[in-house]
Amino acid sequence: MLGIPDCNDTETSIYSNATTYRILAEFTWHQCACPRLCTGLSFSISQDANWMYSAKISFLRILLIFQDATIDIISEYYAYTMMSLLCDIGSILGLMLGICILTFIQIIEVAFYFLKNKIKNENKTRKNVIKVSAISN
Repeated sequence: MLGIPDCNDTETSIYSNATTYRILAEFTWHQCACPRLCTGLSFSISQDANWMYSAKISFLRILLIFQDATIDIISEYYAYTMMSLLCDIGSILGLMLGICILTFIQIIEVAFYFLKNKIKNENKTRKNVIKVSAISN
């Protein structure tokens, strides 16, 4: 599709991968003498309001303005920096840890109230118990 031959055997594939990793490891963007993405000419057509057109005067007036003071600034930067990645991972881990701690505290709280109510109910039933003894004749 791109005019690049496919790797048909293992040796070619291993060599290709090793070469790719070596190029990526040794390459720095500062050494790149890449050409500009686009070089073009731009034209704009405008009418001068001060120029009075007359039927008697028939000649062409052309005003050429060269834009020599144009400065092209191309800046490249990472869309997602390492610091942003670490901050996002830390915030997610903190959120998960907070959720786990809150859940653990709620489980302990529910167990405490369950045991408290169970002990309270046992004491109520013991107070209402009437001891009945066998009547002997």
